[in-house]
Amino acid sequence: MNIFFDLEWRRDGKIFLLGWARNTRHYGFLYGKKLTKTNIVETFAGSSFVFVWGPDCGKIENAFDFPFRDYFRCVNLLSVVRDHVKAKDYKLTTIERKFKIPRLVNLKDQREDIYSLWIEQPQTVLEYTLQDVLSLYVIEQTLRDKYGLTAYDFRQHELQ
Repeated sequence: MNIFFDLEWRRDGKIFLLGWARNTRHYGFLYGKKLTKTNIVETFAGSSFVFVWGPDCGKIENAFDFPFRDYFRCVNLLSVVRDHVKAKDYKLTTIERKFKIPRLVNLKDQREDIYSLWIEQPQTVLEYTLQDVLSLYVIEQTLRDKYGLTAYDFRQHELQ
């Protein structure tokens, strides 16, 4: 089974939230005292692929001094989409629109200082992060169903 995840971090680069999903019904978050290397490994255990959009695998490696990519088959969906989908740009919101994925929570104006929003309105940030990981799930499913991609295609984008 695959897992999809997204990190949120402060301006100084410190991670404060990890959102993850296996599908639209099985998802969760790690933050505060639960955001540990041990809990990350337990959450991701048994995953065939770990899908992200951007630098999140490297962020985990740096934050936890942990060779994450040596333990999990990580795939940057951004690079997969760039190779297989024609788009005006490759921002997640652009691809969501192209794939007709509704964006229920949009932090367009607050995205720059998401940590301040986390302090003031944590539920909003949780909903935003959940939207991101569920979008990754739908994008991966769309790449399989409508673009014909297979596990082989995703392995070609495995992060080393």
